[in-house]
Amino acid sequence: MDDLAKKAAAALARIKAFDTPENEHRLRAELEKHGWKLKGKAPGKARFAVVDPKGNEISGSTLADVDDLVKKFQSSKGTE
Repeated sequence: MDDLAKKAAAALARIKAFDTPENEHRLRAELEKHGWKLKGKAPGKARFAVVDPKGNEISGSTLADVDDLVKKFQSSKGTE
């Protein structure tokens, strides 16, 4: 397996691993602390939409994507 195939397999494994009801509830709660919302929309892994406090929507997100966003919120605490 070449490097690109390994990276793709690792990314897919991460997406699958994050797609649990527990992670969905945890990430939904964390987003709400920052005024954001998580909406489930379509079937499949990229079924979520993230809505910012102004109502702008980012659709086609996986829970792994949402986890990355939450980590950015957490790392920016105290730097504002």
